[in-house]
Amino acid sequence: RKSLLHHLRTAASAGVLMFTLAIASGARAQAAPTSASPVDASQVDEGVVPGNVRTPRQMKWYTPEGEAEIVAAQCLKGRIEPSDVVALAMFMASDDARFITGHEYFVDAGWR
Repeated sequence: RKSLLHHLRTAASAGVLMFTLAIASGARAQAAPTSASPVDASQVDEGVVPGNVRTPRQMKWYTPEGEAEIVAAQCLKGRIEPSDVVALAMFMASDDARFITGHEYFVDAGWR
């Protein structure tokens, strides 16, 4: 049975996704159709959606039992660190991701 926290997080993630797509849509509409455009329209509609990231703030809230519950709810065991999210964001901002467009990428260890 899913906890209330799980359902709240799922709803918040959906909101982040829709907000990201709305911003991307607006940025695409404002992008000049030239190669000199300051907005690369091919990279503005990606969303990096983090899962339950282990941050100092969260560590103040969770007990060892709470930590175990988070890991148990994930397909991949272990805690998501801020560097895991940053690594994907840096890749998406790089030239290596120039042909990736129109998707959301979850860094959530399979917890959705």
